[in-house]
Amino acid sequence: MARSKAARRRRSRGAVDIPYGKMRGSHQGNWIIGGTAVDNAGLALGGFLGTWSPTAAFPTTGIVNTGSVTYQAVVIPAGINVAAPTVGRVRVDELKGRLLFQPYATVANYRVAVAIYISEFTINTSAFDVINPINPADGARDEYFFLEAREFDLCTPLTHTSPYAEAHMDIKLSEPVYVSGGQALHITVAQANNAAAALCCFPAFRVRVSSIT
Repeated sequence: MARSKAARRRRSRGAVDIPYGKMRGSHQGNWIIGGTAVDNAGLALGGFLGTWSPTAAFPTTGIVNTGSVTYQAVVIPAGINVAAPTVGRVRVDELKGRLLFQPYATVANYRVAVAIYISEFTINTSAFDVINPINPADGARDEYFFLEAREFDLCTPLTHTSPYAEAHMDIKLSEPVYVSGGQALHITVAQANNAAAALCCFPAFRVRVSSIT
């Protein structure tokens, strides 16, 4: 049976529509690596190599008991005085990757909580309004896109003399989110343990953004 002209055109176009190499079809977007992390007061930290640092040098400090570190996946600077931000809004289509955990020095049982949310920048304090998800009072907040806790045992680096469990956590977004001027998409990692046990976290994730306006 002979195909119609429309069917023949669709068939001939099929091979052209298949993405190849670095193409992603007709969807426009870019994978990006986030910038400098902030501490539990929302102030910038030094020595961080972005949100994709699975092979980073061993940190000089870890996340202490009830402390946190916040990775900035996407940041749009706030306008200064009457100046408008360079970019007005970005759609985050996808966040994909994991967080890798390692003890700083102490063999211990660790409990961590991880949250993904939009944070606002305050010009007066030059800080972001970060959330500490290990705090029970913050567990009821409704602005999270991801909130999860995990517990595991970890041994000291290169000394596997103690049982240890899976030491990573996969993170993702279940839906696209928008980041506007003066905001950041934050991934906060907090830990609760005894005061002597600091936890190191190595970020290994990136995001795909589009619809920049």
